[in-house]
Amino acid sequence: MNKIGSFLKKHYPWFVLALAVFLAVTFASQCSFLYRMNEWNDVHCYYTVGMMMRDGKVLYRDIMEQKGPYLYFIHLAAIAISPGKYWGMYLFELVYGWIFAYATYRTLRLFITHRPFAVLGTCGVLVAYYVSFAFMQGDSVEELMVPFFALTLYWLIRMAKGLGDIPWWKLILTGAFAGLALFCKFPLIAFYAGFGGTVFVLLCIRKQVGKAFLDAGLFLVGLGVSAIPALAYFASNNTLSDLWQTYFYDNIFHYSSAKSMGAGERILGYLSAWVVRFGFGYSYFIPILFGFFYAVFSKRIKKDRVFFSILAPYCALNLALVVGGVSYAYYGLPNAAFAFIGVVALDELIRGKPKFKAALQAKAKPLLGGAAALLCVVSFAGTPNMSRMFVAEKDIMQYQMKAVIEKENNATLLNYGVLDAGVYYLCDIQPTTKYFCGLNGDFAELKAEQQRIVDEGLVTFVLANSAAMPERIDVHYAQVYSFDYRDMWGGSTYYLYKLKA
Repeated sequence: MNKIGSFLKKHYPWFVLALAVFLAVTFASQCSFLYRMNEWNDVHCYYTVGMMMRDGKVLYRDIMEQKGPYLYFIHLAAIAISPGKYWGMYLFELVYGWIFAYATYRTLRLFITHRPFAVLGTCGVLVAYYVSFAFMQGDSVEELMVPFFALTLYWLIRMAKGLGDIPWWKLILTGAFAGLALFCKFPLIAFYAGFGGTVFVLLCIRKQVGKAFLDAGLFLVGLGVSAIPALAYFASNNTLSDLWQTYFYDNIFHYSSAKSMGAGERILGYLSAWVVRFGFGYSYFIPILFGFFYAVFSKRIKKDRVFFSILAPYCALNLALVVGGVSYAYYGLPNAAFAFIGVVALDELIRGKPKFKAALQAKAKPLLGGAAALLCVVSFAGTPNMSRMFVAEKDIMQYQMKAVIEKENNATLLNYGVLDAGVYYLCDIQPTTKYFCGLNGDFAELKAEQQRIVDEGLVTFVLANSAAMPERIDVHYAQVYSFDYRDMWGGSTYYLYKLKA
């Protein structure tokens, strides 16, 4: 018993954090077993693409979608784990959450000597992250990258604090993380540009220019190795040009909402993007702002290499996030990797009040227990998705559509002009065209092809909504279902049309 007690005392932070991650992910993500399905359109796109790839279709050549190949490879694995369900991705999200919690706790321990404070701080960061509106319904590209940003920051700050250089294998691994960002959502690689530049500068300050170039080379090795699976996939299918055209060129020149703006409009667009990011991510932006504000104006915190090593990747990441002038709520989510600086600032503030600090330390265990209980409550009641836990299948739009569609043998479907609503995956229907749904951006070929399919009556069902109605739909189709969909982001009316006999 003594050995067990000693083991638990030594390792209790990891048990607490594992429980915190489990609760937070289970309550916050609609991929978890508490929800009937993940209702976010972007997630539906990922699953439909994964399903098409599973059945032999080639990404970008046979499937028109905007994200990078590694995101779809991950969803292909999730489908293999739980066909027709979202639980496979839930398991991935638990892993993401654990890495994020591990990295945040390790980072806080570089600044905070008292373990219960570090555990409390990590739990606070987890709550701020998972209850934010920017987390959406879970399973975003940004959620995938946050833990790797946090782990990279931990290694970088250790180096800046003089606790040892980043080992060669970690530099290669960090390069691989950058490759993951490059082939999931390439603007996010800006974080690693900030990281690489910081490491190079820190080494040059120490007059280790040769090592600076060597470390840069190791980072690039990791980036190059991580790119091999993606390049091999497209090369083997003779579709490297499709990779360039669809993933890089189209996203740069057809997706950005700022491409046709004047200078004044573009500036307003950037400011609007920041307002949206803060509004939907205030739970982690407030600690970040507090941390930076305290660091700049406090005499207790030096504006040294550690401060620079945090600020440089932060600025690089956020400059890249506003380049397109797009204001989606979840774009700011990667900032959560920096929320730990608010905890560090709070700890520094408490250090300046010895009596208050001593009183907190004396009651550390009861406070930790109370915080764990509060975490349970906040994780459950604080998630914006909570109301969807209690919705039965019969009341969910996609399941109602499924009941209509499955009455037809070998039914086919087209999502006209709207992002994937999730019916393909739910009904296990293989799209008949690479333009299986609408996309954000100006894609004339997509619109023309979808209209042609409607005009020629080539699918059994057409799904549209009030924001994008097909022309001449009444020629070959009759409306058989409608649903007024509303969520926290607004809503519209969806219509399901069936091919006339």
